[in-house]
Amino acid sequence: MTIKKELWVSTKDVAEFEGITPRAVGKRADNGIYQSKLDKSHGGRGKKLIKLSGKDVLKYQQYLNSKEPKELIPQGKILDYSISRFNLDKEIPQKYLRIGQLKAQVCNKILEMFDNDEFTKKEIYEIVAHQIRSSPYYSELRNLTNKSSFSDRSLQRMVKNYTESGKDYMALVPNYPVNSKKEIDISNDELNQLIKLLMSPNRVKIGPAIKHIKHLALKGQINSPSSPSTLRRAANRLEKKYKNEFYLARNGEEAFKNTKVKSIKRDWDTCKVGDILIADGHTMDFFIKDPITGKPKRMTLIAFMDAASRYICGASIAPNENTDNISSAFRMALINLGTAPKAVCIDNGKAFGGKYFVSKDLKKELGGLYDRLGCKVIFAEPYNAKAKIVERFFRTFHDDVSRKMIGFTGTDIKDKPKIDKPYEKWLGKKFKGDIVNLEEATTIINYYCTEFYANTPHTSLKGKTPAQVFIENKPPRTITEKALDDLMLAIESRAVTRQGIQLFGKLYWSSELMGYINEKITVRYDMSDMKTIKVFTGNNKFICTAPERVTQSHILVSDEQKNSLKNERAGISQIVERTKESVESLLSKHNCLNHNNPSKLIQGERHVLGSKTNTPPWEKPGISYKDKYKLFISNSTSQFTQKEAADILSINKETIKKLTQEFEDVLLKCISIRDNQKVYIKLNAPIKKKKDSQLELLF
Repeated sequence: MTIKKELWVSTKDVAEFEGITPRAVGKRADNGIYQSKLDKSHGGRGKKLIKLSGKDVLKYQQYLNSKEPKELIPQGKILDYSISRFNLDKEIPQKYLRIGQLKAQVCNKILEMFDNDEFTKKEIYEIVAHQIRSSPYYSELRNLTNKSSFSDRSLQRMVKNYTESGKDYMALVPNYPVNSKKEIDISNDELNQLIKLLMSPNRVKIGPAIKHIKHLALKGQINSPSSPSTLRRAANRLEKKYKNEFYLARNGEEAFKNTKVKSIKRDWDTCKVGDILIADGHTMDFFIKDPITGKPKRMTLIAFMDAASRYICGASIAPNENTDNISSAFRMALINLGTAPKAVCIDNGKAFGGKYFVSKDLKKELGGLYDRLGCKVIFAEPYNAKAKIVERFFRTFHDDVSRKMIGFTGTDIKDKPKIDKPYEKWLGKKFKGDIVNLEEATTIINYYCTEFYANTPHTSLKGKTPAQVFIENKPPRTITEKALDDLMLAIESRAVTRQGIQLFGKLYWSSELMGYINEKITVRYDMSDMKTIKVFTGNNKFICTAPERVTQSHILVSDEQKNSLKNERAGISQIVERTKESVESLLSKHNCLNHNNPSKLIQGERHVLGSKTNTPPWEKPGISYKDKYKLFISNSTSQFTQKEAADILSINKETIKKLTQEFEDVLLKCISIRDNQKVYIKLNAPIKKKKDSQLELLF
């Protein structure tokens, strides 16, 4: 092996050879211990080289020969990643890759010119450098590198690096700081604690996490040699490299799917008007006065939207999202649509997914109503608001209606209006007002759905409005409003009084209800329209539609109030007269106008009792009911029922019934049944054997 007399080596290599730092080598060179020179062939400020001569050259070459080559990883061996060095690979920006490709094009052109032998190498470098400065062909290279020109020396280094790498353009990619950052050295304990704290649903911040790590190190529980700034850089690189994993662990699956994962896109253009109704409930962000309690309450708006036209076919306002209000909204949707849809896509909440909609027991109130209408039910995936286009309507409704209402609450605490803050007294006095009641809210929302929203152009409808598409393509009517009575809201059981039917603090009355006073009836009503209710018998037979009663004022001021009272009095008089006529007609039809006294049972054709005096023996004053009944039985000459005995003796039926049970087979005997009542006759001798003491009581 040939040994050189002298050798110029970099300060880094000398430092490794001597076992000192590069800075110490530089100081020795400045002090004259090492002979040094500045090599500017690498561009920039140059590179300091140290001269080795004589025995130092031999020692240096022996040092190089003694260094063991790096051990190659055997094929198939599993790497152990539990190391203390934490290295996050850096991706090369696309901009720098493009610079490498453009420089490779320059190098290829220079190498082609070398092959032509028309110019010397120096002339070729000068020509290409001039073209880079002036030609538009190289404008992209100038813009990306922020350089207006390249020196001949720079071009020479580019060609050298390109040819030595086997014409790999990656050798020309700039070695910018983003790619030259050193590895971050943190211990395994530090890495484990960072991942444990930062990838937590509690969403611990980096600063408190570093404090926790240093506290554990102070207690001697973990090894933490890194500085807080080093741990912060490591944490930032962790979050950057594992963005999706960090987001899922810190924010949950729902937030991850809603922000990171694509949603399903549906083609609604293939759907016709009336094919699919999409239903959902939304708690409105303003207060409405509860019709039952009178207190402010955030109520639920339930809407059925036609998928093809985005038209709101039916809606209902309710204190809660339940089956009663859903069926009311569905009923209005069918009335406006005129036919039953092929499918109904509904929310998978508690109200929509209950047994009410899927029960096959027709004895239930409205069980399986979708099946009875021939509709297919499609339940939306839970907590997947993106699958329902009606959610977009609710967001629009929030901006167009809710924010303009008195009693607006906001979507969350941050959105809450300042008027509700206790320290904003001036705003409270200036803008405070009365919240709307249910009837007023119904009017406002009905106008918004049918006039404002329905006539606003929709982007998904190619500039048309929902009303235009709905009216132009509406299917022919195949269902009537009368056939949808079973799809109304809640079914309540009520008793009819002389004043009518009381429901939620209101009275409803109709002349048809007079025949059902003190009887239980079934009421069907729509909470969004409480002006009338429908009344049915217990067997679901329709009785009438009862309107709400109008209360009369004590002080009649206007002519309208006077006429209202006059008309109501006239109506009551007409009802009484009609009832009188009906009674007389009924009695005349059955020859019941001549009434017989019950006591004529003794003197008429059908005798029950025999008597020699005008006053019956049981009419003696001061005797008990039991003695009266015994005297009645002993003086009877014919058969009788308990009702007949009760009428003659003026004793209530229950007392007669108890005494009859006591006297049966002793004083009297049942011989037959007439008109569902037992017929009795006097016994001459008792059938049952009684004790003497008991017989003494009877006789």
